[in-house]
Amino acid sequence: MRPEPGTTYPARSRLRAPGVAADPEEGDADQEDEWRCALIFRDGIPVVADGVRFPGRRGHVPLAPGTDGVSASSRFVSRPDQWRFFVVLRCVSLGFCALIALVVVSTSTVRRAGAVNTTSPGTAGAIAFTRYRPQGPPTWSEIYAVNPDGTGLRLISRDSRPVEDDQADWSPDGTKFVFQRNIPGRPFSIWSMKSDGTQVTRLTPACPTAKAIATCFNDSHPSFSPDGRLIAFERDSGPLKPAGSTFSNSVGTYSEAIVVADTHFRHVRTVTWFGPYRGDDGGPVWSPDGTRIAFTEHNDNAKSIGAPRTGSAVYVVNLYGTALKRIAPWSLDATVSDWAPDGNHLLLTSEPHGDAGPGGNLYSVRPDGTQPTQLTHYPPTYRVLPGSYSPDGKSIVFATNAGGTAGNAVTTIDVDGANPRTLSSGLQFDGWPDWGPRP
Repeated sequence: MRPEPGTTYPARSRLRAPGVAADPEEGDADQEDEWRCALIFRDGIPVVADGVRFPGRRGHVPLAPGTDGVSASSRFVSRPDQWRFFVVLRCVSLGFCALIALVVVSTSTVRRAGAVNTTSPGTAGAIAFTRYRPQGPPTWSEIYAVNPDGTGLRLISRDSRPVEDDQADWSPDGTKFVFQRNIPGRPFSIWSMKSDGTQVTRLTPACPTAKAIATCFNDSHPSFSPDGRLIAFERDSGPLKPAGSTFSNSVGTYSEAIVVADTHFRHVRTVTWFGPYRGDDGGPVWSPDGTRIAFTEHNDNAKSIGAPRTGSAVYVVNLYGTALKRIAPWSLDATVSDWAPDGNHLLLTSEPHGDAGPGGNLYSVRPDGTQPTQLTHYPPTYRVLPGSYSPDGKSIVFATNAGGTAGNAVTTIDVDGANPRTLSSGLQFDGWPDWGPRP
């Protein structure tokens, strides 16, 4: 249901202020003032009404600067219930293209898969991961689970149709997942299910028909908060560019934001949004104390100032959208995978050739951006897919074809990158594992 014409919603906007110089080192906008503005919906389209500047806060420029005294309290924008599906198609190498002959990985994957989401502190339990069937099109992927020693492999998500189930995130008590689902011809949606595959429940509002796509949300990359009461995720919404385009041929969407909701997807509020048709916030992960969120900013539409086209950088922000800080440079081209259970480090994955391309490695960095450390040192011919910390913080799980396999093997290493151990055969395309706590 669209907002009524003339309805005003306070909002945060992050765009560079006119006349403000870029960061001399990175060309980034991290040091600019924070602005807030109000949006008015007219015929379902957001139009800026006014704005106010808050000196000394990190952020970018208002859509329409003003001088009135908008409160600095936390307030969030409501946007029209439209969506856009963003597609990036790229053949990164002959080797990767050859792999497609074995396993057709979806050409409609939401941007870069990036995060594997938040690991809650506790005793190490099962590892959930995505496995693509060796078929296609249509592409079909399901969520599996395996014990940390490689035993007990079992299929968790099941559907009678070819769908892509991906990006599973364990609940803090280890009894259920949230995950994203791609039904062909529809926007991505977020679902929940118990750890045995039962009680599958759609959380994203249903999209009635394929012809009604423009009225739907595109939700992906869900992540439970440490107390299990909230879910952070990426939401795309609003009109497409150019006018009249569809999800398959559009070049921009009005909003690509990190939002937070309760576990029934009520009370949705925005945490980060870089402005209309600008950037692509994705893959949120929570700090263990639940006060901050790390996410990846993709420059897929080349609108992030000072950033390379299709590049990625990692940011940390407070839960209510303040104190935005970039902690990994655009030059690393990395996505954030997880936040360590002790809160002292974040796990990053470099992706120089996209989320399933070769040349990546795992890194760790402190939440303030200091002490970046490379954990794996695979040659540029191998793939390294994002992973997560174990709940006890002693190990890391990820997926790679570094063993020379045609697909990817779910692999664990010590937290310092030593002692790799393979948990799956590598004959299939496995990826994006999440290490859950023992129930």
